[in-house]
Amino acid sequence: MKKKQPEVGHGVYHRYLISFVLSSILPMLAAVYLFFGYVLPYAPLESFSDMWLRLFLIFVVLAAIIGLYIGISIIQSVIRVSRSSELFRKLSEGETPEELKENIVEEDELARLSGNMNFAVELMREQAEKLNNLITQLNRLNKELKAANKRLEEMTIIDELTELFNRRYFNRRLLSELKRAERYDHPFALFMIDIDHFKVYNDINGHLAGDKILKSIAGILERESRDIDIVTRFGGEEFCVILPEIDEKEAQDIAERLRKAVESTRFENEELQPNGKLTVSIGVASFPQDAKTTQTLIEMADRAMYQAKKMNRNRVILAREMK
Repeated sequence: MKKKQPEVGHGVYHRYLISFVLSSILPMLAAVYLFFGYVLPYAPLESFSDMWLRLFLIFVVLAAIIGLYIGISIIQSVIRVSRSSELFRKLSEGETPEELKENIVEEDELARLSGNMNFAVELMREQAEKLNNLITQLNRLNKELKAANKRLEEMTIIDELTELFNRRYFNRRLLSELKRAERYDHPFALFMIDIDHFKVYNDINGHLAGDKILKSIAGILERESRDIDIVTRFGGEEFCVILPEIDEKEAQDIAERLRKAVESTRFENEELQPNGKLTVSIGVASFPQDAKTTQTLIEMADRAMYQAKKMNRNRVILAREMK
């Protein structure tokens, strides 16, 4: 709660005026009295003239009048400043000018001015604290907004079912990887992977069981790939893996590892599949040997994958074997 300040008063005007008279005019009168009472009687008369006496008296009177005028002006200025600061404080507290007229009481103006200045400083301190709180809230909201934007971005690049990167991200990342490989003259490879007879599995076991298979195989592909490889769901039962910094032989070895990992995994009701096992077919295309554009690279890997399916599935085919 804000501390109430005493109100501005009027009676102090007279006290200041009397104090000024006692402190400035009376010493002048005392000087006149001493001059005429103790200096003039003992000084040679010829050293003074009527003109100089008149000039002296005129000087004393003018000095008194000027001093009185200055004193009154100073006192009035102090009162105006104090009343202005008082009005500012009252208005900041929500009071109306009519309310101010009813609350004015006598008080020392200089003390009141000092109090109002302290009040103004305290008010500015409170406003600064509110501003700091507002800045803190804005920073918190900014962090929340960044987190929300990050989640929104993830929603646009992450496949909801498998939690792998989706095709949108795959297209962007494949182009980026191809440009980097061109710049540094480094090879990389692309896998196209398809679950063998997945439609048969869905028809027999239902789509919920099929979704479970998709998530399981997505986990196997991520686990058996390298940390730098980008595993994505291309669509339906097809997956893609981008493998940076790898030649054709190393890519073939990793593809075989993925195929064997799926083949060795026990899946629910897989014995009902045409081959008695749930497996995958993988096509491998390498840059720059097999293709030098993203579109051609996808086409070559896709052709190799379908060739693997034609050759009784559950195998890895290299794109160069198609030439």
